[in-house]
Amino acid sequence: MKNKQLETVLILIFTGAILAIYSFLNPSITFPLLKGETVNLNFLPFDKLMGLSLNTTDNSKADSITDNLLAKNTVDTTSKKTTVVDEKIADNAFLSLPSVNGKGALDDFFSALQFEAPKTVVRIGHYGDSQIEGDRITSNIRNKFVNEFGGEGVGFVPFDDIAECVTYTRESSKNWKKFTVFHDKIKTGMYGLSGMSFMYSGGKGDIADEEVVTDESEISSGRKDHATISLSLRNKYSRLSVQYGNALEPCTIVVHKTGKKEKLGEIILQSDADFVEQEIPLSTNEKNLTISFKGPSPMFYGISFDGKKGVQVDNYGIRGHSGNGLMKIKDQLLAQEIKKSNTRLMILQFGANTIPYVKNEKTLNYIAQEFSKLFKKFKRANENISILVIGVGDMATRIDGEYTSYPMIPQIRDVLKKSALDAGCAYFDMYEYMGGKDAILSWSKKGLASKDGHFSPKGQEIVADEIFNTLNNKFKHFQKKYHLNT
Repeated sequence: MKNKQLETVLILIFTGAILAIYSFLNPSITFPLLKGETVNLNFLPFDKLMGLSLNTTDNSKADSITDNLLAKNTVDTTSKKTTVVDEKIADNAFLSLPSVNGKGALDDFFSALQFEAPKTVVRIGHYGDSQIEGDRITSNIRNKFVNEFGGEGVGFVPFDDIAECVTYTRESSKNWKKFTVFHDKIKTGMYGLSGMSFMYSGGKGDIADEEVVTDESEISSGRKDHATISLSLRNKYSRLSVQYGNALEPCTIVVHKTGKKEKLGEIILQSDADFVEQEIPLSTNEKNLTISFKGPSPMFYGISFDGKKGVQVDNYGIRGHSGNGLMKIKDQLLAQEIKKSNTRLMILQFGANTIPYVKNEKTLNYIAQEFSKLFKKFKRANENISILVIGVGDMATRIDGEYTSYPMIPQIRDVLKKSALDAGCAYFDMYEYMGGKDAILSWSKKGLASKDGHFSPKGQEIVADEIFNTLNNKFKHFQKKYHLNT
């Protein structure tokens, strides 16, 4: 019996060895069947089966790019303003700037930097998905702009979110409910500029229940008509404001230093307008504070911690979002929010969540149409808004057991770029900046990103540096062109 078992094992080992050798020489075998039919057996190539790669992908271009980026990033320039135009960056091959009626795609934003930032806050809205949520990438861009043009605070803060933030910690009472253009949607389109809105239990806002996907037990938990949010901020600020709408009954906001009874500030919200931004005057600008809300909840859009001049970069990241959900923001409300907040540049960084699902021309055309509609919607909302579209970066998937770029990324890049330029938006080609096909493997190897395309903290810093440097050098080129004082 034991001899038969040993014989069987040896036969299996021998057969496996023969198949392995054959798959190494020819990974496909065709067997004839009856009536002239055949069947094909495709084997995983031997080198991949054994975890080897005899034909490794050549990432020399991306390796050179990441080495150069890492070398540049080791130089500390955070304390120095850029005063000279870097012509190489000013003519950045990764940035496309269309011109409409003789005006460049970013000229309105550059004009705001020149003439408005010295005396008021010029805002930049940075939109994206999980790549930027929690103030990732955005905080680095903000720091660069503040160093160059002045500014304070962290800008927009949501009342509740699933992501932890790198620039503050937040603890919210359990009865806050978040609505977004991607999850728990609102029929009326009453979203903040971020694509989010918030209410706490007992709210009487104009929400069509049949259009809202929500857990009623969640929104009704906690104390009715009362909510809190506690924050610990890392950045100093000099102005705290709240954005809301439809406060049909009084809602009182009280600010305390966390753990202390003394009031820092108090206001009452009451307005039937769709959008109001109201400052909360404070006796001292504490970094550790608790904000309490009492009374029926209006529709809240967010709170902001800012300075009184300079530049603010707001982080509008929604996990899993592909961007087209922003079409759900009510047009009239969007226009009010852009104007009243003085948002002069929108950075739209979407597309990564579409990559795994694009497999044919039909899906590709759908994406092109959706982005085209989105870019045109924001352009219609304010004729003086500038838009920078940051294209898709590289992402890897497994094909035949080996990591490589998703095949359709170049085509996605092409339609996204065309939609942006046709709408008069600037376009930054992240895919080419990273190094093109299979660049993500090099970025991953150097610790700058994961293979799914998400940048590491060091990668975020490098990408933010490039975005800022490109914009800042283009701005100085703008100053030089129009003979403006620098």
